[in-house]
Amino acid sequence: APVCVTKVGWKSARCSNEWDQWQTAINKERDNTSSSFKRVDKVPPGCTLLRSWEMLTKKDCGTLKNRIILDGSGEAIGEDLDDAAKIYSSVVDVNNLKVMLATGLSSGATLKLIDIKNAFIQADADIESECIYVQPPPTHPDFGRCYWKLIENMYGRKSAPAHWSRTLRKFLVDELGFSASAHDENIYQKTDAQGKIVCMIYVDDLSVLGWSCKQMDDFLDRITERFQCKPAETLSPGNPVRLL
Repeated sequence: APVCVTKVGWKSARCSNEWDQWQTAINKERDNTSSSFKRVDKVPPGCTLLRSWEMLTKKDCGTLKNRIILDGSGEAIGEDLDDAAKIYSSVVDVNNLKVMLATGLSSGATLKLIDIKNAFIQADADIESECIYVQPPPTHPDFGRCYWKLIENMYGRKSAPAHWSRTLRKFLVDELGFSASAHDENIYQKTDAQGKIVCMIYVDDLSVLGWSCKQMDDFLDRITERFQCKPAETLSPGNPVRLL
């Protein structure tokens, strides 16, 4: 069944018997994003200042999560981003995804599901030159004490999805030798002496079909060297329903 995610208010979290677990989730996100900025006392004239907040969510399986999100509504889009990829993430067409999965699995391919952690933060971009500053969330200890000068991407920026899409595309094409499908730019494939492998992108989730165990292992090694990923999942009865 689809995973249900519920937004939880800070007051409710503090008053719940799970507050210790919430604090663990809150501190984990703060630690994960601490390298994305440097603290400064003031914002220089002419620079962009974005607000931010910490969003608490709970999955129906009990997983608690905190996410620091920027309000990118006041941000201008960089001129280095082309018109087609200024805001939107890479999302494979769901009908193409279904066809590829059905065709691949019926012909003996193995399916691996890869979730890249904090993908937008791992994107390659010259953030420091963009002069983006952030007011820390009201729930954060830094609120009222300092501002954040961005040095890496964070969630909520208008350009963050495009930066991530471009980073992943460059990795697949330039470093691994994949080529984008003429029918769907979010489906990448590669054929060599080892066999064929197909990678389908849904923002930071990759569905990878491989007909060669060696080729699949090599791909997993390369992508986990380049990006921080959760352990790859192999096809199981629950995964196709969740994926589609």
